[in-house]
Amino acid sequence: ARLCSLIFSLLLFFAVLGITSNIANRPTALVSLVLLSLSPSLIPLSISVLSEPSYVAVIYAGMWLFFAQYKDPEYWKSALLGIIFAAAFLNRVEGIVFLAAIPFLQGLHYFFEKDRKYNLKHYLVWCSIFASVFSLLAIPQIVHVSSKMESPAINGRVAWQAVVGVEDGRSDREKLYGLDYSESIVNIKYARKHYSEIHRDTDFSISRLINKAKNIIINYKKIYHEILGKVIGPLGFIFFGFGMLSLYASKKGFELLFILSFICFNLVAPLHQSTVGTRHILVLLPIFYILEGIGIIYLVNFLVTENRWFEKFRHAMPAIFTAILVLATAHTLKNVIVHPRTSSVAYDPEELREPMRIISDISTNESIGSPVIVSKTRFISYFSGSGHFYIPFTDYSGLLKYLRLNNADFLYLTYRGLGDHPFLNEFSTDSINNEFELLYRKPDKQGMPIELYRFKG
Repeated sequence: ARLCSLIFSLLLFFAVLGITSNIANRPTALVSLVLLSLSPSLIPLSISVLSEPSYVAVIYAGMWLFFAQYKDPEYWKSALLGIIFAAAFLNRVEGIVFLAAIPFLQGLHYFFEKDRKYNLKHYLVWCSIFASVFSLLAIPQIVHVSSKMESPAINGRVAWQAVVGVEDGRSDREKLYGLDYSESIVNIKYARKHYSEIHRDTDFSISRLINKAKNIIINYKKIYHEILGKVIGPLGFIFFGFGMLSLYASKKGFELLFILSFICFNLVAPLHQSTVGTRHILVLLPIFYILEGIGIIYLVNFLVTENRWFEKFRHAMPAIFTAILVLATAHTLKNVIVHPRTSSVAYDPEELREPMRIISDISTNESIGSPVIVSKTRFISYFSGSGHFYIPFTDYSGLLKYLRLNNADFLYLTYRGLGDHPFLNEFSTDSINNEFELLYRKPDKQGMPIELYRFKG
């Protein structure tokens, strides 16, 4: 999985090179690639076990092909674009926006450029081919998911959205892992199996629409003031602005509109998240670095033109400005390079090793075919070949009933992220000894407890 992420990151590198060379030139592309390669947000992504590296790379590979053909669009390239962006959708559901985005972006060129080489009929056929190929690849997944959820759905994530979309003051974790619909099935799992029932409970209403609008505004403020301010920074925004000015000054109106439209389309999904984070806007970072590279070269040329004194520094200034941008993130970059993360945020193989050994020994000695583990994530069950159920958000009596109904053998508690679960208070006392046997206890790297219990039933 990490190798795949690295390969897709290399694809992203060459895609950014191709896009920047189409918009500007090779020197500009070099600056953009340095910024991309030294991005504190993208370096960890290049070896992560996540879907984002492949999604971002596929999107920019599609943009690379789009820029190579938009002036003279051919039908076979439209079909190839349909395949690429359908693959992005099959990877992550937000890729669905490109079903509308690509025809819109090609339409921008058709209506904006006077010297186009194709007519309206050609444009409409090109769009039809793209939409047909995209749909041909996407529909089987939509049909499969819809049949599983017994309701029209483009992705299983709609169940997640239906559950967390209820505005009742509870945390997302309580909504997802509560036992509101069944004593033995957490809400998110129940919603995936009975989506039509959950969907009816969260039907459209004016209050939901107002709450959704409020959430979009909150997410927009967080993206603009916090996330982009952190990953791009004030200097990055300044050079981004110079990049936009460069495109305007060089009469590249279509390219400017394309980039602004691309950013808007890719903000649709993050704005609709219940809680937006840096991961949700990673797809925007390469386009920001492209604009920053263009802005740096534009500023250098402007300074040389306005004052001949700068001529002697013409070749050094791009490196100087690039270094300043990189140094602005030096502290974060140092942590990423000098102290790279050796494990996932969600799990650490070292933390799992001993609990897995204990489970394996007990299962072998007691001839338990496939033990059932209740835990916050599936990792320990996956790596040990065990059955799995999620830890429910409930009180102690609810937990006991949940474990009995699911025939659980072990309870694996990682306190990081479980701080507000009601049943945890009982585990700080001796009152659980009748139902649980403590098999393992050790702090994780952050000092939070990890505990493995045998459930006595």
